[in-house]
Amino acid sequence: MHKNEFVEKMIGVPWVNRAHSFEAVDCYGLVLMYYKHVKGDEINIPDGYEAGDDKNGCYINWTLASGFKETKARGEGNIIGMFKGERLAHVGVMIDAVNVLHCRGDLEKAGHVECHSLRSLSKFFTSVKIYTRE
Repeated sequence: MHKNEFVEKMIGVPWVNRAHSFEAVDCYGLVLMYYKHVKGDEINIPDGYEAGDDKNGCYINWTLASGFKETKARGEGNIIGMFKGERLAHVGVMIDAVNVLHCRGDLEKAGHVECHSLRSLSKFFTSVKIYTRE
């Protein structure tokens, strides 16, 4: 699937905890879907993800175990980790060198898939890390 087709299809899809389908996703599920449908790359769902394990261990361990490395370079397909203090609070995927596709929501407040600039998203977090796959 072409990147633009994927983005069009996903914008507005509702946030549902631990979901990863075209009907509903959470932030991590959206990354899984992007890699599967745009990059043609099946990334294994980490142990504990569907059971609701802590995001910090789940996402960071998955990112590193899946061959992703931290980088300063911005580029299509890079994963963005957004932190509040030392805690990973949100993830998204870069669709170009400026914009991030992400799905923000939680159990108390519904959300949906949106696209924002990395600069705009950075204002809401203590730090942002970029990961690329070699």
